[in-house]
Amino acid sequence: MSLSHLFAKPFRLFLVLVLLTGMALVAIPLPRALAAPIAYSVRSDVNDQLYQIDLATGIATAIGPVGFADVEGLAFDCAGNLFGVDDVTDQLISINPATGAGAAVGLLGIGGVGIENDFGLAFDFAGNARLSTDAPANFYSVNPATGAATLVGAQGQAVTGLAINAAGVIFGLGGDLTNNLVTINPATGAATVVGPLGGAVSLLLDGGLNFDAGGTLWALGDPTPGTGNPGQIFTINTATGAATLVATPTIGGVAAGGFEGLAINTTCAATPTPTSTNTPGPSPTPLP
Repeated sequence: MSLSHLFAKPFRLFLVLVLLTGMALVAIPLPRALAAPIAYSVRSDVNDQLYQIDLATGIATAIGPVGFADVEGLAFDCAGNLFGVDDVTDQLISINPATGAGAAVGLLGIGGVGIENDFGLAFDFAGNARLSTDAPANFYSVNPATGAATLVGAQGQAVTGLAINAAGVIFGLGGDLTNNLVTINPATGAATVVGPLGGAVSLLLDGGLNFDAGGTLWALGDPTPGTGNPGQIFTINTATGAATLVATPTIGGVAAGGFEGLAINTTCAATPTPTSTNTPGPSPTPLP
C-alpha cells in the first residue's frame, strides 16, 4: 500500500498520526437515541393486563392481569402509587406496578356505571387528583383516599387523557377523533384548544398522556377500532399541540394496539421550605 493511498482518508491520516506519535486513542461517543422513560399502560381493549412500555422503542412487556375490566386513566401520585379507573364499574382503583393486580379504592359516584366515559386521570404536585371524561365531556376533582369525584364543570369537548406539569397547568388529549391538545381551567373545567396533533399520528379514539421528569409531554394513542392500526407513541409540543411520532408499541416483535392510559413514575418537586429573612434585633433590656 502506497503512502499516498494511506493518506487518502482523513480517518486514516488520524490513525497514522496516532501510530507515529504514540497518542492515546480516545473513543468519541456516538449521538444517543431519543432519551425516553419506561411507562405503564393497560391493554384494556384486549386483555386487561398491565404492561411496561419502553417509550423509545415501543417494546411492551406484560406484567400481569389487573382484575378489572376496561381500566383507563392511569396515573402515579407523588408517592409512586399507581391508580386507574375502571370504566365498567365507575370506580377508582389502585394498581400494584410489580404484579399488575388492582384493588378497589371506591366509587366515583358520577353515575357512569355501564357508560363508556373514557377517563383521563392525573395528579398534580400537591397531590390533587383530576379526572376527565369524554361522554359526557366533564371535568372532576377526585378524593384519592375514597374515590369520590366532584364535578368541576363541562370541558366543552371530549378529553381522553390528562397530564399536569410542574407549574400546575392541566393538559388534555382530545379524544373521539378530535386529535388536539387542550388546556383545562381547574376552576371551571373548560377546555381551551392549544392546537391540532397534526398528520404525524392517526386519528385516535382513546389515549393516555403524561409528562416525564424532564418536562417532555408523552402520549399513547389508541386509533379508531376497525382500522387495523396499532397504537402510537408520540411526544407533543405543549406550545402548538403538534405531535412527533416516536415508536409503535410491540409485543414479542409484533405491532400491537388496544392500550389506554399512560403513566410515568416521576418524582414530584419538593416544596421549598420558607426561609425567614428577618434580622434578629437586640435583646430587650430586663426591667428592674
